[in-house]
Parts: sequence; structure tokens; C-alpha cells
Amino acid sequence: MEQVHLFTKKLKPTHISNALSVTTHALEAFPIPEGAHMMNFEAADATDNAWRFCLSTRLTGAYPKPVLLRSSWHRFVEQKGLAPEDRVVFFMERDGANDMIRVVLYYKD
Repeated sequence: MEQVHLFTKKLKPTHISNALSVTTHALEAFPIPEGAHMMNFEAADATDNAWRFCLSTRLTGAYPKPVLLRSSWHRFVEQKGLAPEDRVVFFMERDGANDMIRVVLYYKD
């Protein structure tokens, strides 16, 4: 099974209380429909619990500036007890037929 790193984020206070900014290059892994600026996707955590996130890009401007919306991200933050300086890593597991997005947490020591 191939693992493809999508992005890693060291959390800041704004990521805890608001949306999570996503690196623009990670958009390649998310097939946002033509004419749309957001999409829902599922990611599994280390215990295989599924989490539903909403990825959104801005409608205007030179760059898409993708974020995981607070409406979907904040539940994950609260349930996992995330805090500033913790890290989240999103990656895709590819096995040919089924691609699965996974999220791994690294808590600050």
C-alpha cells in the first residue's frame, strides 16, 4: 500500500478556534467539482474512526487559500483535545482501487 503525504500542520491558536489552513499543493488530492469551491471528504484517524471534513477554497483572489471549515474541523479538535503546538498529518493510502485519507496526530510533549 502506497502512502502519499498531503500536508502537515503545526497547530496555532487560530487553528484551534477557527478553520485549519491547508497547503495549496494538497488540493491535487481533493477533486473539487468544476464550478464549486468546497467539498466534503472523510478521513480516518489512528483508531479507524471516520471524520467528515469540509474543504473550502475562496471564490476570489489570486490563490485558492484552502481551509477545513470550522463547522467540520472544530468537532475533531474538541474530541481529540488538540492544542497549539500539536501537529496533524494528513496523508492518502492508495491501494489501487480504494484511496483512503488518514489523519495522524502528534501531541506536543
